[in-house]
Amino acid sequence: MTRIPEHLVIRKAGLNEYEILTSIAMQSKAFWGYDESFMQQCANELLVTEAQLQKQQNYYKVAELNRQVVGFYAVRIESEVLCELDALFVLPNYMGEGVGSELLKNATALARSLSARSLKIVSDPNAKDFYLKAGAIVVGEERSSSMKGRQLPLLALPLT
Repeated sequence: MTRIPEHLVIRKAGLNEYEILTSIAMQSKAFWGYDESFMQQCANELLVTEAQLQKQQNYYKVAELNRQVVGFYAVRIESEVLCELDALFVLPNYMGEGVGSELLKNATALARSLSARSLKIVSDPNAKDFYLKAGAIVVGEERSSSMKGRQLPLLALPLT
């Protein structure tokens, strides 16, 4: 059982934090052993911009330990009853320590507060089991936007 890190703070991402969020996304993705070519192909998909942080339908939250950002998530409103978990990344040194679980709990609470009945998740294959353990179900596959021919697990996390 993973323990929840003491002093973990989850807060709204600041507009000036886009570079650190991009760095966390890249480090987290690379943790799974993807090669340099793959990482270059998905760099645009992992890029967080100030414009994304400003969009009204996007909610970015960061996990902070001892004033260091160690992870983040992004939830996007898709419709009146559906939100998408657009990102959830944790620095490799903090994986398995409960940071990701706390971020996901916070993301689902946020989606519920926005009246969503389900949270759509297009998962990296390596993260699929993490979401399944949290109660998500596989509903299909979605084509990767960064790599031709790559299919990603499409999951739904019921919120009702």
